[in-house]
Amino acid sequence: MCPSGCSCLLFAAQCQNKTITSILLLQALTFEILLLTNCTFTTVDVQHILWKSIKLGMTHSNLEIICESVNQMELLSHLNVGFNFIRNITNNCFQRSCKLKLLELNNNLISKIHDKGIWMLPSLIFLNLSSNHLKSFCLSFINNSKTLRLLSLFNYSFDEMKSTAFQEAGLLVLEVHKLEICCFLPSTAKCTNVFHESITCSGLLPNIGTKVVFNIVSAVLVLLNFASIILQKIFCNKGLSKLRTYPLIVGAVNIADISLSMPLHILWIADKVFGEIFILRSTLWQSGPVCYVAYTVFLSFSIISPTIHCILAYSKFSVVRFPIQSNFKETRFVRNVILTGYCISLSIAVGFTLIHTILCAAVPHKICLPFSDDMISPIFTITVTAFVLFGQIVAFCFMSYFFWKLVGELNASDKKFEGAARKKKVSASINAQILATTSSFFLTWIASGTIYMAGLLTKMFPADLLVWTTILILPLNSLISPVLFIVPTAIKLLSL
Repeated sequence: MCPSGCSCLLFAAQCQNKTITSILLLQALTFEILLLTNCTFTTVDVQHILWKSIKLGMTHSNLEIICESVNQMELLSHLNVGFNFIRNITNNCFQRSCKLKLLELNNNLISKIHDKGIWMLPSLIFLNLSSNHLKSFCLSFINNSKTLRLLSLFNYSFDEMKSTAFQEAGLLVLEVHKLEICCFLPSTAKCTNVFHESITCSGLLPNIGTKVVFNIVSAVLVLLNFASIILQKIFCNKGLSKLRTYPLIVGAVNIADISLSMPLHILWIADKVFGEIFILRSTLWQSGPVCYVAYTVFLSFSIISPTIHCILAYSKFSVVRFPIQSNFKETRFVRNVILTGYCISLSIAVGFTLIHTILCAAVPHKICLPFSDDMISPIFTITVTAFVLFGQIVAFCFMSYFFWKLVGELNASDKKFEGAARKKKVSASINAQILATTSSFFLTWIASGTIYMAGLLTKMFPADLLVWTTILILPLNSLISPVLFIVPTAIKLLSL
């Protein structure tokens, strides 16, 4: 008999917004499936009658405790208590529900599940824990449930998870809202997502090779540039430098190059700190202040370094072309030019960063690059990359022109005063330095900028290529430049 005020169809009875009495419930239990939505109970005896249920749904019923109610339901095969106020699942909560196959606990306030809260269920196949308040994935009960095949974890953003979270479970399918959790599944399980997204499960630095190269490049970059600064200082103090402003400009180049090591060290340390759980905290990392600092330094380095190299190229030409009138022989003037270049470049970088924080919630790439974006239409990132690449092309042309003019002036001077033999020797030395400088500049800025821009426009490059570009190509000029400064200076010092 269908209970008064309820709707019944074949084997199912559904009661909504009802006060459940013992008599009404006994009538409902003649049906195999019982659905109670937003209902209240008159007496405690009603719960004892529920023990005879086979398939029971009590959604929107203001339930706060479930374990005491279902602990005696030995016949229960399907239980849906979603959309209630259940806060925890205690020890041995379902110990007598041996026939339970489907358990739905979604949309509650569950913040803790005891290790043995959901176990001793030899028939459990499906478990729905979506939209609860579980903060860390310390759910060892999943590995204790050997029969569980389908787990639903929609609307979660876990901060902590062990790499072995699912290793001993027999899961076949995991339903999630965010795919980061899928990275912890064994290869035998499948992960589904309603948005049909894809994700890369690598850490901040993809593999051990990347981490080793990061370490080596960062260390060598710092050591070479500091060595260059020290040698230039010694050379200048001994009064061996014909142009006292030259060590100042070289030092500015070295400092700009050293700044690149800062984001590289930040990334290496962050990789150590996050470890295997980086995939869970990637959003937190990319929206955090440390990543924004690395973003700003990457951007400022990409503007400052070409600027200082242009100052170096023009200063050399100016001193040779105008040996008496050139302002680049004055230390104060050169210092002001360098500081102006630094301030303008840094202001542009900080300005772009501030605009980015207004337009976007996080840095678009996990290694905090300003020149890579995983969005479908990264207009702002393309604009920044195009601006920087255009500036680097202009700087390369500027450097090349004044180096060419410099060689012409030196050749003309040598031909006039010292003859062809001296001309040949000086030209070969100068040409070799200029060739090395311009080549490293081209490979660093033009090549890396082209790769970044192509990656933004085509979306064809793998993510790891951007990482390797950042640690192998981007620092190339910063590694070669100090060598070009160190070698001739060291030779002159040793010859004395």
